[in-house]
Amino acid sequence: MAYQLALLPSLQGIHEVFHVSNLSKYVHDPNHIIGYEPFQIKENLAFVEEPVRILERRENKLRNKTVP
Repeated sequence: MAYQLALLPSLQGIHEVFHVSNLSKYVHDPNHIIGYEPFQIKENLAFVEEPVRILERRENKLRNKTVP
């Protein structure tokens, strides 16, 4: 028997189907609670996502130039 879990987009590289023998019972821990910051909603219900910081920067080397 297997279960298909709904995983977060950040866990995209992990396969979402697990065999029952690989799963264990969850033990509640207050440190597992994810906090959030309230956000502003505009009158037209549009939400603009703004990056907080750049986590990675790389440059691709082409034949004659480098592109960030």
